[in-house]
Amino acid sequence: MKEYRHPETGIYINTAKLRRRIKEGGLESSLRKSVWPHLLGVSQWDKPPDANLQERKKEYLSLKAMWEGANNLDDCEVAAVKQYHRVIENDVDRTDRKGPLFHDRQGPLEALRAVLLTFCCYKLGETIGYFQGMNDTVAIFCHVFDSAEEEAEIFWCFVAHIERRSQVYLQFPEGLHAEMKGIDRLLDSVDTELNDALRAANDGSTQYPFLFQSVFLLLKREMSSYEACARVWEACYASDNGLWDLIVVVAMIRMNRNKLLENGALELTDAVQAFNAFVGTLDAIQLLRMAQRTMTRLEAAHHGREAIGDVLNLMTGNWR
Repeated sequence: MKEYRHPETGIYINTAKLRRRIKEGGLESSLRKSVWPHLLGVSQWDKPPDANLQERKKEYLSLKAMWEGANNLDDCEVAAVKQYHRVIENDVDRTDRKGPLFHDRQGPLEALRAVLLTFCCYKLGETIGYFQGMNDTVAIFCHVFDSAEEEAEIFWCFVAHIERRSQVYLQFPEGLHAEMKGIDRLLDSVDTELNDALRAANDGSTQYPFLFQSVFLLLKREMSSYEACARVWEACYASDNGLWDLIVVVAMIRMNRNKLLENGALELTDAVQAFNAFVGTLDAIQLLRMAQRTMTRLEAAHHGREAIGDVLNLMTGNWR
Protein backbone atom coordinates (compact mmCIF):
# COMPACT_ATOMS: atom_id res chain seq x y z
CA MET A 1 0.00 0.00 0.00
CA LYS A 2 3.03 2.31 0.08
CA GLU A 3 2.31 3.48 -3.45
CA TYR A 4 -1.01 4.91 -2.23
CA ARG A 5 0.28 6.91 0.76
CA HIS A 6 2.41 10.04 0.80
CA PRO A 7 5.64 9.07 2.58
CA GLU A 8 5.66 12.16 4.83
CA THR A 9 2.03 13.16 5.42
CA GLY A 10 0.33 9.77 5.19
CA ILE A 11 -2.30 11.31 2.92
CA TYR A 12 -3.69 8.93 0.32
CA ILE A 13 -2.52 9.43 -3.26
CA ASN A 14 -3.34 7.64 -6.52
CA THR A 15 -6.83 7.18 -5.11
CA ALA A 16 -8.48 6.34 -8.45
CA LYS A 17 -6.08 3.42 -8.86
CA LEU A 18 -6.62 2.38 -5.26
CA ARG A 19 -10.39 2.35 -5.68
CA ARG A 20 -10.06 0.18 -8.81
CA ARG A 21 -7.87 -2.25 -6.89
CA ILE A 22 -10.41 -2.46 -4.05
CA LYS A 23 -13.32 -2.87 -6.45
CA GLU A 24 -11.60 -5.79 -8.15
CA GLY A 25 -10.57 -7.76 -5.07
CA GLY A 26 -10.97 -5.90 -1.82
CA LEU A 27 -8.41 -5.03 0.84
CA GLU A 28 -6.18 -6.80 3.31
CA SER A 29 -8.10 -6.82 6.59
CA SER A 30 -5.43 -4.82 8.44
CA LEU A 31 -5.95 -1.83 6.11
CA ARG A 32 -9.69 -1.42 6.56
CA LYS A 33 -9.60 0.74 9.67
CA SER A 34 -7.65 3.35 7.75
CA VAL A 35 -9.29 3.06 4.33
CA TRP A 36 -13.00 2.54 5.07
CA PRO A 37 -13.62 6.03 6.51
CA HIS A 38 -12.26 7.45 3.24
CA LEU A 39 -14.24 5.08 1.03
CA LEU A 40 -17.42 6.03 2.88
CA GLY A 41 -16.76 9.78 2.88
CA VAL A 42 -16.34 10.03 6.65
CA SER A 43 -12.78 11.27 6.02
CA GLN A 44 -11.46 13.15 2.99
CA TRP A 45 -8.88 11.53 0.75
CA ASP A 46 -6.73 14.67 0.68
CA LYS A 47 -6.54 14.96 4.46
CA PRO A 48 -4.64 12.85 7.02
CA PRO A 49 -6.73 9.88 8.25
CA ASP A 50 -7.20 11.37 11.72
CA ALA A 51 -7.79 14.97 10.55
CA ASN A 52 -11.35 15.29 11.90
CA LEU A 53 -11.32 12.31 14.25
CA GLN A 54 -11.58 14.24 17.50
CA GLU A 55 -14.47 16.38 16.24
CA ARG A 56 -16.31 13.25 15.09
CA LYS A 57 -15.78 11.60 18.47
CA LYS A 58 -17.09 14.64 20.31
CA GLU A 59 -20.18 14.78 18.09
CA TYR A 60 -20.79 11.07 18.61
CA LEU A 61 -20.50 11.37 22.38
CA SER A 62 -22.87 14.34 22.33
CA LEU A 63 -25.46 12.32 20.42
CA LYS A 64 -24.94 9.31 22.67
CA ALA A 65 -25.54 11.43 25.77
CA MET A 66 -29.08 12.17 24.53
CA TRP A 67 -30.18 8.65 25.48
CA GLU A 68 -27.44 7.62 27.89
CA GLY A 69 -28.54 10.24 30.43
CA ALA A 70 -32.12 8.99 30.57
CA ASN A 71 -33.06 7.01 33.68
CA ASN A 72 -35.55 5.06 31.61
CA LEU A 73 -35.46 4.89 27.82
CA ASP A 74 -39.26 5.03 27.79
CA ASP A 75 -38.84 8.58 29.11
CA CYS A 76 -36.07 9.60 26.69
CA GLU A 77 -36.72 12.95 25.03
CA VAL A 78 -35.74 11.51 21.63
CA ALA A 79 -38.91 10.09 20.07
CA ALA A 80 -37.10 7.47 17.97
CA VAL A 81 -35.33 6.09 21.05
CA LYS A 82 -38.64 5.78 22.90
CA GLN A 83 -40.21 4.07 19.90
CA TYR A 84 -37.46 1.61 18.96
CA HIS A 85 -35.33 0.85 22.02
CA ARG A 86 -37.11 -2.40 22.88
CA VAL A 87 -36.82 -3.70 19.30
CA ILE A 88 -33.15 -2.71 19.29
CA GLU A 89 -32.51 -4.51 22.59
CA ASN A 90 -34.14 -7.67 21.27
CA ASP A 91 -32.28 -7.56 17.96
CA VAL A 92 -28.93 -6.85 19.62
CA ASP A 93 -29.39 -9.77 22.00
CA ARG A 94 -29.78 -12.22 19.11
CA THR A 95 -27.15 -10.83 16.74
CA ASP A 96 -24.83 -13.67 15.68
CA ARG A 97 -24.51 -14.84 19.29
CA LYS A 98 -23.01 -18.18 18.27
CA GLY A 99 -20.07 -16.45 16.59
CA PRO A 100 -16.90 -15.41 18.41
CA LEU A 101 -17.47 -11.65 18.13
CA PHE A 102 -20.78 -11.42 20.00
CA HIS A 103 -20.73 -14.44 22.30
CA ASP A 104 -20.33 -12.14 25.35
CA ARG A 105 -22.77 -9.41 26.35
CA GLN A 106 -19.89 -6.98 26.91
CA GLY A 107 -17.54 -5.43 24.36
CA PRO A 108 -18.78 -5.55 20.76
CA LEU A 109 -22.37 -6.40 21.76
CA GLU A 110 -22.57 -3.33 23.99
CA ALA A 111 -21.03 -1.18 21.24
CA LEU A 112 -23.63 -2.55 18.81
CA ARG A 113 -26.43 -1.49 21.16
CA ALA A 114 -24.90 1.96 21.74
CA VAL A 115 -24.44 2.67 18.02
CA LEU A 116 -28.03 1.72 17.17
CA LEU A 117 -29.54 3.78 20.00
CA THR A 118 -27.31 6.73 19.10
CA PHE A 119 -28.38 6.45 15.46
CA CYS A 120 -31.95 7.12 16.66
CA CYS A 121 -30.67 10.46 17.98
CA TYR A 122 -28.98 11.41 14.71
CA LYS A 123 -31.01 13.42 12.18
CA LEU A 124 -31.20 10.58 9.64
CA GLY A 125 -32.14 8.10 12.34
CA GLU A 126 -34.88 10.39 13.61
CA THR A 127 -36.22 10.55 10.05
CA ILE A 128 -36.16 6.89 9.04
CA GLY A 129 -36.16 5.20 12.45
CA TYR A 130 -34.74 1.77 13.12
CA PHE A 131 -35.12 -1.10 10.67
CA GLN A 132 -34.67 -4.68 11.75
CA GLY A 133 -31.48 -5.82 10.06
CA MET A 134 -29.55 -2.67 10.94
CA ASN A 135 -28.04 -4.72 13.76
CA ASP A 136 -26.60 -7.08 11.14
CA THR A 137 -25.14 -4.11 9.29
CA VAL A 138 -23.46 -2.62 12.35
CA ALA A 139 -22.05 -6.07 13.15
CA ILE A 140 -19.75 -5.82 10.12
CA PHE A 141 -18.37 -2.47 11.33
CA CYS A 142 -17.81 -4.01 14.77
CA HIS A 143 -15.72 -6.64 12.97
CA VAL A 144 -13.65 -4.04 11.13
CA PHE A 145 -13.08 -1.63 14.02
CA ASP A 146 -12.14 -2.11 17.67
CA SER A 147 -15.45 -1.79 19.52
CA ALA A 148 -13.73 -0.74 22.76
CA GLU A 149 -11.66 2.08 21.26
CA GLU A 150 -13.37 2.95 17.98
CA GLU A 151 -17.08 3.09 18.72
CA ALA A 152 -17.32 6.52 17.11
CA GLU A 153 -15.73 5.20 13.92
CA ILE A 154 -18.22 2.33 13.87
CA PHE A 155 -21.07 4.82 14.23
CA TRP A 156 -20.00 7.24 11.50
CA CYS A 157 -19.19 4.50 9.01
CA PHE A 158 -22.58 2.92 9.71
CA VAL A 159 -24.27 6.29 9.14
CA ALA A 160 -22.40 6.68 5.84
CA HIS A 161 -23.42 3.16 4.79
CA ILE A 162 -27.09 3.95 5.44
CA GLU A 163 -26.80 7.33 3.68
CA ARG A 164 -25.34 5.77 0.52
CA ARG A 165 -28.29 3.36 0.51
CA SER A 166 -30.80 5.98 1.64
CA GLN A 167 -33.19 5.31 -1.26
CA VAL A 168 -33.94 1.89 0.25
CA TYR A 169 -34.76 3.35 3.67
CA LEU A 170 -36.32 6.72 2.90
CA GLN A 171 -38.68 5.23 0.31
CA PHE A 172 -39.28 1.83 1.89
CA PRO A 173 -40.49 -0.50 0.43
CA GLU A 174 -40.56 1.27 -2.94
CA GLY A 175 -36.80 1.92 -2.82
CA LEU A 176 -36.13 -1.76 -2.20
CA HIS A 177 -38.45 -2.75 -5.03
CA ALA A 178 -36.65 -0.30 -7.32
CA GLU A 179 -33.34 -2.04 -6.61
CA MET A 180 -34.96 -5.40 -7.37
CA LYS A 181 -36.23 -3.96 -10.64
CA GLY A 182 -32.69 -2.86 -11.43
CA ILE A 183 -31.34 -6.33 -10.67
CA ASP A 184 -33.99 -7.80 -12.96
CA ARG A 185 -32.96 -5.42 -15.76
CA LEU A 186 -29.26 -6.25 -15.42
CA LEU A 187 -29.76 -10.00 -15.12
CA ASP A 188 -32.05 -10.00 -18.15
CA SER A 189 -29.24 -8.48 -20.19
CA VAL A 190 -26.71 -11.17 -19.28
CA ASP A 191 -28.88 -14.28 -18.77
CA THR A 192 -32.42 -14.01 -20.10
CA GLU A 193 -33.23 -17.67 -19.43
CA LEU A 194 -32.33 -17.43 -15.76
CA ASN A 195 -34.10 -14.10 -15.36
CA ASP A 196 -37.26 -15.46 -17.01
CA ALA A 197 -37.22 -18.39 -14.59
CA LEU A 198 -37.09 -16.06 -11.59
CA ARG A 199 -39.87 -13.89 -12.98
CA ALA A 200 -42.03 -16.93 -13.69
CA ALA A 201 -41.55 -18.16 -10.13
CA ASN A 202 -42.92 -14.84 -8.90
CA ASP A 203 -45.87 -14.56 -11.35
CA GLY A 204 -44.01 -12.05 -13.51
CA SER A 205 -43.39 -9.54 -10.71
CA THR A 206 -39.92 -8.19 -10.00
CA GLN A 207 -40.75 -7.68 -6.30
CA TYR A 208 -38.95 -10.88 -5.42
CA PRO A 209 -39.59 -12.10 -1.84
CA PHE A 210 -36.58 -14.42 -2.11
CA LEU A 211 -34.28 -11.45 -2.83
CA PHE A 212 -35.52 -9.21 0.00
CA GLN A 213 -32.81 -10.20 2.45
CA SER A 214 -30.04 -10.25 -0.17
CA VAL A 215 -30.81 -6.74 -1.41
CA PHE A 216 -31.74 -5.15 1.91
CA LEU A 217 -28.62 -6.34 3.74
CA LEU A 218 -26.31 -6.26 0.72
CA LEU A 219 -25.52 -9.99 0.94
CA LYS A 220 -24.46 -9.84 4.59
CA ARG A 221 -26.16 -13.10 5.49
CA GLU A 222 -25.21 -14.89 2.28
CA MET A 223 -21.47 -14.32 2.71
CA SER A 224 -19.45 -17.10 4.32
CA SER A 225 -17.98 -14.86 7.05
CA TYR A 226 -17.73 -11.29 8.33
CA GLU A 227 -14.40 -11.06 6.51
CA ALA A 228 -16.04 -12.12 3.23
CA CYS A 229 -18.85 -9.61 3.69
CA ALA A 230 -16.40 -6.79 4.43
CA ARG A 231 -14.49 -7.58 1.23
CA VAL A 232 -17.65 -7.36 -0.87
CA TRP A 233 -18.89 -4.20 0.82
CA GLU A 234 -15.61 -2.35 0.30
CA ALA A 235 -15.75 -3.26 -3.39
CA CYS A 236 -19.20 -1.65 -3.48
CA TYR A 237 -17.92 1.41 -1.58
CA ALA A 238 -15.12 1.80 -4.13
CA SER A 239 -17.66 2.09 -6.96
CA ASP A 240 -18.38 5.60 -8.21
CA ASN A 241 -22.12 4.99 -7.82
CA GLY A 242 -24.46 2.46 -6.26
CA LEU A 243 -24.50 0.25 -9.36
CA TRP A 244 -22.05 -2.23 -7.84
CA ASP A 245 -24.52 -2.91 -5.00
CA LEU A 246 -26.79 -4.45 -7.63
CA ILE A 247 -24.04 -6.06 -9.69
CA VAL A 248 -22.88 -8.19 -6.74
CA VAL A 249 -26.44 -9.48 -6.23
CA VAL A 250 -26.66 -10.33 -9.94
CA ALA A 251 -23.31 -12.10 -9.56
CA MET A 252 -24.65 -14.11 -6.62
CA ILE A 253 -27.62 -15.24 -8.72
CA ARG A 254 -25.40 -16.16 -11.67
CA MET A 255 -23.02 -18.14 -9.43
CA ASN A 256 -25.94 -20.32 -8.41
CA ARG A 257 -27.48 -20.68 -11.87
CA ASN A 258 -27.23 -24.46 -12.01
CA LYS A 259 -28.80 -24.91 -8.60
CA LEU A 260 -31.71 -22.65 -9.53
CA LEU A 261 -32.41 -24.32 -12.87
CA GLU A 262 -31.46 -27.93 -12.17
CA ASN A 263 -35.07 -29.10 -11.65
CA GLY A 264 -36.66 -27.25 -14.54
CA ALA A 265 -39.37 -24.64 -13.96
CA LEU A 266 -39.03 -22.80 -10.63
CA GLU A 267 -41.94 -22.51 -8.24
CA LEU A 268 -41.98 -19.69 -5.71
CA THR A 269 -41.45 -22.07 -2.79
CA ASP A 270 -38.51 -23.64 -4.63
CA ALA A 271 -36.93 -20.23 -5.21
CA VAL A 272 -37.38 -19.22 -1.55
CA GLN A 273 -35.81 -22.48 -0.36
CA ALA A 274 -32.95 -22.15 -2.83
CA PHE A 275 -32.05 -18.61 -1.79
CA ASN A 276 -32.34 -19.53 1.90
CA ALA A 277 -29.83 -22.30 1.24
CA PHE A 278 -27.30 -19.74 -0.02
CA VAL A 279 -26.99 -18.18 3.48
CA GLY A 280 -23.44 -18.43 4.77
CA THR A 281 -22.07 -20.02 1.59
CA LEU A 282 -20.66 -17.27 -0.64
CA ASP A 283 -16.93 -16.82 -1.17
CA ALA A 284 -15.99 -13.17 -1.62
CA ILE A 285 -13.23 -13.65 -4.19
CA GLN A 286 -15.42 -15.85 -6.39
CA LEU A 287 -18.30 -13.41 -6.08
CA LEU A 288 -16.18 -10.40 -7.04
CA ARG A 289 -14.75 -12.25 -10.01
CA MET A 290 -18.26 -13.05 -11.19
CA ALA A 291 -19.23 -9.40 -10.62
CA GLN A 292 -16.33 -8.28 -12.82
CA ARG A 293 -17.31 -10.75 -15.55
CA THR A 294 -20.91 -9.57 -15.33
CA MET A 295 -19.89 -5.93 -15.67
CA THR A 296 -17.57 -6.71 -18.59
CA ARG A 297 -20.36 -8.53 -20.38
CA LEU A 298 -22.81 -5.67 -19.79
CA GLU A 299 -20.37 -3.07 -21.08
CA ALA A 300 -19.47 -5.11 -24.17
CA ALA A 301 -22.97 -5.19 -25.69
CA HIS A 302 -25.26 -2.34 -26.70
CA HIS A 303 -28.24 -3.78 -24.81
CA GLY A 304 -26.02 -4.23 -21.74
CA ARG A 305 -24.92 -0.59 -21.84
CA GLU A 306 -28.56 0.40 -22.22
CA ALA A 307 -29.41 -1.69 -19.15
CA ILE A 308 -26.70 0.08 -17.14
CA GLY A 309 -28.10 3.45 -18.21
CA ASP A 310 -31.63 2.41 -17.31
CA VAL A 311 -30.56 1.23 -13.88
CA LEU A 312 -28.59 4.40 -13.16
CA ASN A 313 -31.67 6.39 -14.12
CA LEU A 314 -33.78 4.18 -11.90
CA MET A 315 -31.49 4.82 -8.96
CA THR A 316 -31.98 8.55 -9.38
CA GLY A 317 -35.73 8.24 -9.85
CA ASN A 318 -35.67 8.73 -13.64
CA TRP A 319 -36.60 5.27 -14.94
CA ARG A 320 -37.49 5.45 -18.63
